[in-house]
Amino acid sequence: KTRKAKNSLIGTMDKTKTTVGSRLLRSNIIAPPTEVDTINARLDLVDAFLRDGDFFYEVFEHLKNLPDMDKMVSSIALVPRNPATTRQNQNRNAAVRMASKAISALVCIKSCLTAMPAFSQLLKKQLLAEGDPVTGSDQASVQTSRNSLLVGLGGQSTRSDVSAKPFQLLRAIFCIMNDPALIEVRSAISNAFTASTEFSRNPHAMRHQECFALKAEDGMLKVVRKSFLDNVDDIYRKADEYAEVNGLTVAVKYTSSRGYFLAIPEEHVSELPGLFIHVSKAGKFVHCTTEEIMSLNIRAQTNVHDLLESTFARTQEILAIAREHYDSL
Repeated sequence: KTRKAKNSLIGTMDKTKTTVGSRLLRSNIIAPPTEVDTINARLDLVDAFLRDGDFFYEVFEHLKNLPDMDKMVSSIALVPRNPATTRQNQNRNAAVRMASKAISALVCIKSCLTAMPAFSQLLKKQLLAEGDPVTGSDQASVQTSRNSLLVGLGGQSTRSDVSAKPFQLLRAIFCIMNDPALIEVRSAISNAFTASTEFSRNPHAMRHQECFALKAEDGMLKVVRKSFLDNVDDIYRKADEYAEVNGLTVAVKYTSSRGYFLAIPEEHVSELPGLFIHVSKAGKFVHCTTEEIMSLNIRAQTNVHDLLESTFARTQEILAIAREHYDSL
């Protein structure tokens, strides 16, 4: 009745820790699997979790920090019609948007692939504990595992020799994680991105990733990055100045749509001086800005656009490598 999931069946059952897991749970409730191999593969994995609580919680810890992998893959599939003309023609904003999506996708891939070795070792340890032999990750094993994984997800295998076996799904995930193609993708990203680059659900942190993820290879990139940091520092300095002069609690906030603005507790609304403009209530706070903050925000956003435009070609080159191994990802 309320159109909200909170009190629905999915709202009650959904304790997943990844967005892709939440979507998969929802689709399985709407259309439950009917294939016997799919059901048995999943029950084997559930049984492994129930028998070994430590294994369950270790997997839980690995999963909860992973980015939205569905969104990551969809961003990889987004190919500019003509990358060269997109950058050189008047449609500068298109190049900026594409570069932003590309960096976000590559940061997600980097975070996922960086987590794979430790996650893979955990699965290998569990398979050995269950008495299941673990073979190498040759191409035949990877192809067989893809079909096994497809069965586990509720699809139909493309091979007739993929039948239900004990720990089939767990072993399939392990082999997919060790696909040699993933090493090539990770290497390409690591060569271009800084070691500190990692996924964050905080939009402000991801904005900084857009600016500083790629290694600086030219002086102009360093100049624009410094200008961006100076403008952001000035925004925070101004917020501290407003707080001190007016006796208010002033915090700097950021959203991808609005950029930088100020947040002040709602009890101070009646005391706000006239320099605070565009005032709007948001829960227990009021959001506002000033002419100076607006000016600095515009400069910071311009710096980001300049950085994204200058990194467009490099991000597309790395994405091209990722697209070559799209099936593995």
